[in-house]
Amino acid sequence: MFEKKDYSKLTLEELIQEEIKVKKLQKITTVIAFLACGVTLYAIYKQNVGFIHCALPLGSAMYLGKLGENLKAIKQEIIIKKSA
Repeated sequence: MFEKKDYSKLTLEELIQEEIKVKKLQKITTVIAFLACGVTLYAIYKQNVGFIHCALPLGSAMYLGKLGENLKAIKQEIIIKKSA
């Protein structure tokens, strides 16, 4: 999902399917990020923080940001296709 897609080449139906897929990935990643934050907070409480406790929430947040950018590009392209 980190690759740059050219959404202008997709049809309106394909864009809508891509939007649904990205929204689903956002929900799944959000759940993973919150679980990772919970594990990190528990590790801080137990004074047993390691690299993975910090890396997983940060990685999830970065992935959510990228998904948000992709979703924004998809929505802009849908608006363009609908107005044309």
